[in-house]
Amino acid sequence: MENNIGYLKITKFTSPEMAGPVMMASSIFLKHVDGLILDLRSRGGGNSYTLELLLSYFLSPKTLLCTWHFRGSQAIEQSWTLPNVEGHRFVEVPIIVLTSKQTFSASEAFCYAMKVHKRATVVGETTAGGAHTYREMKVSDHYIMTVPYGRPVFTTTNTNWEAVGVIPDYEVKAENALKKAQELLGERVNKRNK
Repeated sequence: MENNIGYLKITKFTSPEMAGPVMMASSIFLKHVDGLILDLRSRGGGNSYTLELLLSYFLSPKTLLCTWHFRGSQAIEQSWTLPNVEGHRFVEVPIIVLTSKQTFSASEAFCYAMKVHKRATVVGETTAGGAHTYREMKVSDHYIMTVPYGRPVFTTTNTNWEAVGVIPDYEVKAENALKKAQELLGERVNKRNK
């Protein structure tokens, strides 16, 4: 894009085995950009390990993301960025993340982590508000019930985005978010390059 801004659309967090090679190739392709737009306006839930892998390209190594608390259990599980990634790590380039009302689950987790770790500016709409994991239980041959059983608690906020969504830094309609992001990043890149 203009001003040497890279653009990457992320639609779903598939398994690390499938997503890993694509992330690596994308990071190498985009490694010389002066700014980066990450588009998470699609619904995009998925795998929590892929979430950790993707965040590892943008946050410092071994960053504690959140602690998972599970219903009916004293056990907790911590989520960290990886010490190493294949490809290029973007730890200094300015980043804008695009959101919509449909941004949900793992996509929201990515947006939330990037925002609370002050690694990206969020532009678009407030996201759907689905932070808690759930289990499906068969009620009958025709119905299933979903029951929340785990919640992530981020160390930087001591909470998450459940029921409130990720609130953007710049609230604009989803269809206008890319244009706004290009304007904001263009200004930042031009200031840095002067």
